[in-house]
Amino acid sequence: MYLAQLHKCPVLLGSATPAVETYYNCTTGKYALVELPVRYNNLPLPEFKVIDMADLFKKKSLKPIFAPALIEHIEACLNNREQVILFQNRRGFALWLECQSCYHIPECPHCDVTLTYHKKENALKCHYCGYKTFIPDKCPSCSSTRMQMKSYGTERLEDELNTIFPKAKIARMDFDTTRSKHAFQELINDFEARKVDIMVGTQMLSKGMDFDNVGLVGVLNVDNMLHFPDFRSFERAFQLVAQVSGRTGRKTKRGKVILQCYDAKHFVVACIVNNDYQQFYKHQIEERKKFFYPPFSRLIHLSLRHRQRDTLDKATALLAENLRTRLPKRILGPEYPYINKIRNEYIKDILVKVEKGYSSQKIREIIKEETERVRSNTEFCALKLVADVDPM
Repeated sequence: MYLAQLHKCPVLLGSATPAVETYYNCTTGKYALVELPVRYNNLPLPEFKVIDMADLFKKKSLKPIFAPALIEHIEACLNNREQVILFQNRRGFALWLECQSCYHIPECPHCDVTLTYHKKENALKCHYCGYKTFIPDKCPSCSSTRMQMKSYGTERLEDELNTIFPKAKIARMDFDTTRSKHAFQELINDFEARKVDIMVGTQMLSKGMDFDNVGLVGVLNVDNMLHFPDFRSFERAFQLVAQVSGRTGRKTKRGKVILQCYDAKHFVVACIVNNDYQQFYKHQIEERKKFFYPPFSRLIHLSLRHRQRDTLDKATALLAENLRTRLPKRILGPEYPYINKIRNEYIKDILVKVEKGYSSQKIREIIKEETERVRSNTEFCALKLVADVDPM
């Protein structure tokens, strides 16, 4: 947008799921809006089915991963020589290992995350720093041998599907399987050539794919996306699920989408099923206006890091106090983020809300001055700061 402004040329933004800020600019006249109310070639929208996993759990009808109805729909697609896409936005086999005696969970020694089990490597790995270790024979905390894998990623989905559908050709698309130079394109080519019956993948599958034989898309864990602590989490969930749902029924037949979730009555799920972006936008814009988030403000996200937790606490408290004297009512924090330690550095965040029309350059100068003032104290000289203006 900035480049277009410099060269005074028009820009065309295209999306089936525009950002809330972008659509707001359309409603205020800043952007012109052109809508395509129907799919290309007048194809019908996919048929949605929501599976209430909480209800299945109560009835004791829940399989480890797949609801019975999803397995039936996959089988029907395979019998009709149609392809299936299954979406799970977490890689690995099991997301954590847990002791059933004391509930200890192995964590990365360098990061504030649990270690993910990767079956192919038979190892526990950290997805942030790359730390890798063996699977313990007994619990490091209580010496119990009752260690159990919990939750699931794309690798386990692939493994389970090979057991349930032994004759089907199953492939996996995630960071682990696309590291080599041509691996990504080879997977796409194989799926287009119908050499693959079921494709399991992360968000790599959600955009830019045009497959003409996909009869079913399954989204296995909508809840994880909805309950992330970020004001954009609903927007990201809506966008991801809507985009991956659009991979089915793109040529002739009407496709099907199955959503597995425990919070089946969540309003975002209802908006996705009804293809109701307007209702989703209305809810989000009211929330953001109420709590003064974009598009009603601009954000500057300050991420501060230090190897000593106590030092970081003191430094961020001092910085926030200094900023509040110059920017009253605009400062949130300091608070620890969802993951508060990466590569042996502790992290704490400060969020600056800037009113529209207020000089962001002046705000940046104030932040720079106050950060340098804190760093001038020898105790805080190793403090690291990363500032992100208009974070996404």
